[in-house]
Amino acid sequence: MDKVREAFDQSYLSKFPNSKAQLLQDGNYSGFIKQQAWKAWQLRQAEVDELKSRIEGLESWIEGQIENLKCASESWVYTEREKNIMLSQADDLKRALRGERE
Repeated sequence: MDKVREAFDQSYLSKFPNSKAQLLQDGNYSGFIKQQAWKAWQLRQAEVDELKSRIEGLESWIEGQIENLKCASESWVYTEREKNIMLSQADDLKRALRGERE
């Protein structure tokens, strides 16, 4: 967490170059603002981390569906046309994961 705090401090001080001098002069006010900004950044970062974990979960689920389609396409239960459709859907899902468009 120290590295994250250092990155925030560097980012904050680069955007507000006078804040370090103000922090030394009147301590409380600038420190309070910096602390509130840090808390807001932490909350936003927590949201970003949650979204990343959801995306990773969805990617994993989609990869599982691709494997299911491939396995089903090897079954004797389906016609050749249905097998080709499943393989086509698996390919479409692969391209979607890579961010490719048709």
